[in-house]
Amino acid sequence: MSLRPATRAEPPPGEAPWLWGMSRYQWLVLFAAWLGWGFDVFDGLLFNLVAPVCVPRLLGVAAGDARVGAATGAITAGLLVGWATGGIVFGLVTDRLGRSRTLLLTMLTYAIATAACAFATDVWMLAAFRFVAALGIGGEWAAGASLVAEVVPERRRVAAGALLYTSSPLGIFLATLVNDLFTKRIPLLAAQPDLAWRLVFLTGLAPAAVALWIRRRVREPEVW
Repeated sequence: MSLRPATRAEPPPGEAPWLWGMSRYQWLVLFAAWLGWGFDVFDGLLFNLVAPVCVPRLLGVAAGDARVGAATGAITAGLLVGWATGGIVFGLVTDRLGRSRTLLLTMLTYAIATAACAFATDVWMLAAFRFVAALGIGGEWAAGASLVAEVVPERRRVAAGALLYTSSPLGIFLATLVNDLFTKRIPLLAAQPDLAWRLVFLTGLAPAAVALWIRRRVREPEVW
């Protein structure tokens, strides 16, 4: 039995190179992880956009109250801590559970937790949901990066890893679009800001559909 580590990720038989030395399946995997990271950014930004409205209302104070800034800063800090924690925890999980399975799990985690923010009745509940979402956001990065690195050809790993993060502008655009649409462009919702910010959070469920598609189309890397 050979002890040489399997580091190559060339197209398997029947999956000939298609573009840039990569097979269609390898491009599919890159696209799936690309979408995962884009929706990472999308879900991560939703709170920043609706915070000026939702935080004062959950606190029951005026928008200019000092407690609004303190609560917003604390929730944002919790997001960063959860992001880092999720990267570590799900980084360990992905080695045991598998890359594509963990990618699915992390995307469902941040999608469901972000949508749950719509039902928060106070800032503590909102902060808890945001922290859980952050665990998934950080974990998706670990799972997606590992999946791409192990599936694409070795000579394309660096470039594919760089391409992976070009989806960030897509996430920023979608989050801004959704917030603008729900809070400003639709008159019925613009007149009901408390309903509008909750609907913005509900759009965080969108990555769940992508996650289920990934589960059907993306298999575990042979290297793993």
